[in-house]
Amino acid sequence: MSDIKTTEEILQEHKRWSYVRTDRNGTRYFEDHTCPRCGGRGGWEGWVDFTCYECGGSGLSHRPTIHKVYTPEHEAKLAKDREARAKKREEERIKKALAERESNLLKAGFGKENDEFVIYRVVGNTFSIKDELKALGCKYNPAIGWFSPKELEGYECQRLKEAEVLKDGPFVAWKDKKEVELLLAENLRAKEASPSKWIGNVGERIELTLHIDRVFRSEFRRHDGYWGMAASYMYLMSDKEGNIFKWSTSCSYDEDETIHVRATVKDHTEYKGVAQTVLTRCIKVKE
Repeated sequence: MSDIKTTEEILQEHKRWSYVRTDRNGTRYFEDHTCPRCGGRGGWEGWVDFTCYECGGSGLSHRPTIHKVYTPEHEAKLAKDREARAKKREEERIKKALAERESNLLKAGFGKENDEFVIYRVVGNTFSIKDELKALGCKYNPAIGWFSPKELEGYECQRLKEAEVLKDGPFVAWKDKKEVELLLAENLRAKEASPSKWIGNVGERIELTLHIDRVFRSEFRRHDGYWGMAASYMYLMSDKEGNIFKWSTSCSYDEDETIHVRATVKDHTEYKGVAQTVLTRCIKVKE
């Protein structure tokens, strides 16, 4: 291990320090006898009695402060440990927040499907059957009407995700009725206008020729032992039939590029009423 300064140089620089010991990591311990009240001056001109009552005018403290001087190698290890602890605390905080939000959503009447929180809104005039719906476990919200955490057999239901009916933020806050009605109308128009359908079965391996319509790039700080930032990409793609696909990866491709890939179907989702097939483990192959 190499030190930046020798012990003699440190003692020469700090006159009131005294060397104590060196531990197995090469960390050197020093006692600082400087009085914390007067800073070692023994007193101050602004005091009625110049003399410092803490040290009696000596400038020395009988309760020394311990200073540690680390080797560069050990300092790097400690910095890495601090970063790991900070990362763990952040992960635990996020985990706790997600668990709390999940609990609140379930209490509010949402159901969970493939890591998505959804409700099934009962369509039509429900006033005459409200007691019947209540008996089935449905809940009522002025902006939505009667809804269930799962699809009800024998009733026409509309599947809605949390983002479509809740405001952004950590709390469960419903959107206004007018805002929800406008969104539902927009989703209906988009669904009727789009030819997109779900492709394949979840878990199935398929080959596709896809056009990259949109590229969304985001950066994040690396936590894999390397310093700096890394980039991730989310691609919205389509095939020649107009079916929409979504893929998140660290691989970089250009917008308007056409690629032939072998991929696994991860999920079937909807965005504003339009069916999207979510892909994972995509490998670019030759046609």
